Amino acid sequence: MNDPLLRNKAGVSFALQGRLQDAIREFDAAAELAPEFPDPQVNAARATREQGKLEEARTRLQRILACWPEHAGASLEMAYLCSLSGDLEGEIHFYRKALFTTPDDATAHWNLALALLKNGDLEEGFAEFEWRFRCPQYAPFAFHSDQISAWQGQELGGKSILLICEQGLGDAIQFIRYANLIHRQGSQVFVRCAAAMKRLLSTCEGVCKCFSTEEDLPSCDYWASLLSLPHLCKTPPQQFPSPEKYLAADATLTRNWGQRLQKELGLAQAVNPQRRLRVGICWQGSPANPRDPQRSMVLQDFAPLFDVDGVDWISLQKQAESPSPIDRGYPVLDLTENLDTSGDAFCDTAAVMQHLDLVIGCDSAVCHLAGSLGIPVWLALDTHPDWRWQRQGTSTMWYPSTQLFRQTHSGVWSSVIQPMRQRLKSLVLHQE
Repeated sequence: MNDPLLRNKAGVSFALQGRLQDAIREFDAAAELAPEFPDPQVNAARATREQGKLEEARTRLQRILACWPEHAGASLEMAYLCSLSGDLEGEIHFYRKALFTTPDDATAHWNLALALLKNGDLEEGFAEFEWRFRCPQYAPFAFHSDQISAWQGQELGGKSILLICEQGLGDAIQFIRYANLIHRQGSQVFVRCAAAMKRLLSTCEGVCKCFSTEEDLPSCDYWASLLSLPHLCKTPPQQFPSPEKYLAADATLTRNWGQRLQKELGLAQAVNPQRRLRVGICWQGSPANPRDPQRSMVLQDFAPLFDVDGVDWISLQKQAESPSPIDRGYPVLDLTENLDTSGDAFCDTAAVMQHLDLVIGCDSAVCHLAGSLGIPVWLALDTHPDWRWQRQGTSTMWYPSTQLFRQTHSGVWSSVIQPMRQRLKSLVLHQE
């Protein structure tokens, strides 16, 4: 078969089947038959990268870009390769290079936004973030209304606005803080969210009322997506709203859970009457998140912490793995079956947190919740974390009570847990 188009098509078919070596053979054959066409070479580089041969893929792409410097596909593939190797500057460079040729590529804009935000370039990053609803994976979730005008950042004095929650529960918790900023402009603020989140988000100062996605919309002057607010509010990085706390736990639930924890933990306190640290743990985020394999942990990763004396451990994990921590021999109070069973997400969890000294966990909505309540958090991050935690540093502008612990080697959680263990022992000593 000497038709380069057919050889390239065969390569694509093999790649879709996961037969990457066969795909590369066909792509290389197509490139040899038609060296004037770069696409088979880009396809070969992509398949090589999917094999995990990153340096070989980089060499292929460098050769392509030397001949076709404006080839958007090669630049996009190089940008992705840079992201895998942690070269953030290179990633940003090649996304810009691709967009110079294809300025309407929404996915490239979206990926550039994530890279810029991770790099701390918040103003440009949130501007690029506005391209997300033009991406195929987000377009179905974009909000539209014939009755309410989209807010463009103009003065809101005396006007009402409907804030639309989007993406994950952690995103709603993180960005609902903007409700009070907008309220202080003299606006009446309503929120549209998942029904389970209404009770929690209603505790945010500045929120007039929350409506579920199943309820009729209130009459408002404007609407805005929650994650568009950093861009629309035009707040410079040094003025981003980062209050010590901006959500609240229900007082009755807090009292009830205090009594229950006192009863559940009474035995440990009877054995050791000294003041013991109460530490909540969460080791897994939502499995639906594309980054969950990188960001989530397993309970066993926490094992080195459990032999630190003077600590009572409480599981805050949702959808906990089976068997339970106690059944597996860990000294952890498992509250899974009793947390947030009423249909109101995180309300019990928030109440339990009022009785904790510290929450330790992976990047998840539970840690966002603790940060929004002003509870001290030790957040375990992988080597290439989500954009909001940026790429370095031990603190975050989003939650003043949160400390970041970063992996030093990809996939090796002991590089996070061991420093935590030393800090925890120090905390216990100061507690005594």
